[in-house]
Formats: sequence, C-alpha cells, structure tokens
Amino acid sequence: MRKQDWLVSIIAGILLGVVATVLGLPGKLAIQPGRAAGSIDNVLTLILNSHTHWSTIKGEAEVTWYGPNGGTQTYINQFQISQPYSAYINIINKDQPGFNEGLWISDGQKIYELDKTKKSYTENNIPDFAKKFVLMPKNLSEVSTDVVYNHPFSLLIPAPVKEYIYPEWFVQGNSTLSYQVTGQEQVLGRDTWVVLLKTKTGETTAWIDQATGMILRYEQKENGQLSEKMAFTSLEVDSSINANTFMVPAGYTLTKP
Repeated sequence: MRKQDWLVSIIAGILLGVVATVLGLPGKLAIQPGRAAGSIDNVLTLILNSHTHWSTIKGEAEVTWYGPNGGTQTYINQFQISQPYSAYINIINKDQPGFNEGLWISDGQKIYELDKTKKSYTENNIPDFAKKFVLMPKNLSEVSTDVVYNHPFSLLIPAPVKEYIYPEWFVQGNSTLSYQVTGQEQVLGRDTWVVLLKTKTGETTAWIDQATGMILRYEQKENGQLSEKMAFTSLEVDSSINANTFMVPAGYTLTKP
C-alpha cells in the first residue's frame, strides 16, 4: 500500500515512469465474500476499470497529510479532465497560500507546467508511455502479485488528486492486504461503497463511487495514527468542458530550456 510523505512537494515536476511499478511482494489478492453488486470482487473490478466509466470530470478535492509531530499540510486540488489526455490541474496551498503551488495543463498533445508566481510556463510533448494501456488489467485474475498498476496518463500529473481520480493502484495482489466492503454511504449526493483495506501496519477506508469507481473520500492510518485524509468537495461527471480550459492562460510567458 503506498503512503504519501506529508512533506512531499506537490509540484516537483513531471513524474516519468512506467505503467507498472514492481514492489517485489509476492502473494495473492485477499478478498472476502460479499453479496450481489456490493461484493468486494465486483467493487475491486469496478476500480480497475474506473477510467472506462466516465468521459469528463470537473471538481475539487482537499488533501491533508498529518506529520508525526502533529503538524499538517493541506492542499486544494481543482481539476477538469476530458479523456483521454486533456487535463487542467490547479494546486492551492491552504495553509500557506502562494507557497508550493502550481498549475498543470495538458491539451491532449502537449503538457504545460505553469509557475503562477512568475507567470511563466514550460512545455513538453506527452510521452508515449502515457498513452499505452496494454498493461492495465481488466479483471482480478489479471492482477499480478508483485505489481502496482497506475493509469499511464496519471503518472504525468504532479498532484495528489490523481490517486483518487485514477484509483487503479488501490487494487493490489499482495497477500498482506485484505479488502472488505463495510457498507454504503452517500458522498456529494453520489452512492458509494465503503471499503476497508487492512495492511500489516495500518488500515485505509475508501469511499468508492458506485458509478465510476473513483475514490471520493479516503482516510489512511498508520500504527493507529491518521496519516492522510482526502475528500472531494465538488464533482461533476460527464458535463461539458470549455476547450479553452486546456490552453495556457493569457499573460504567461514560455520559458525555453
């Protein structure tokens, strides 16, 4: 199970990687029996295929990391995404406005990282690996025991909200993990499955949208202490998005390498 470092830099840069990250932890997917559509295997399969259940989304999420000495860092993530490769991500530091913030845009061909303080931006082509879905499993039988699966386009997005919009990584074939559906709740007026994930050192509760498989709320504890908390504060699914959203705003200057 991946843990967020509460001191991580949100806009450190574009994350280059591969679709699957090898953990080297052997085992099988530990699932528990359930009923009908709410059975854990059906919910995990929904999560694996989450990106196939929506075309556009826009909204806002708030992510808080809790430090070992009681400190916190909270970031607001504003997002608009049109599949497969267009995205607008605005990162706002709730505790220290203006510090460690950024704006990230993809127009479907190029990606732009914008410095809101300097009113400048850099641009790069979307790399080929971000467009390859061949390694993405579609059902639990395809989930390997030593791999964490990430949606390839999400690897580019330098913001924590990507973890919940593209939640495929949540389904892992590690025998030290166990999943259980504990109930149903509404989040932002949307029906969710409440899933409890237990690890060797902690536990995570995730509220899984029944229509899209996205994680709308998330709470992670390590050794009994809250380490991360996330909640969508607004969400629209499959609504229209202005094409200008995915263009660099006026007033920004291109910084050449």
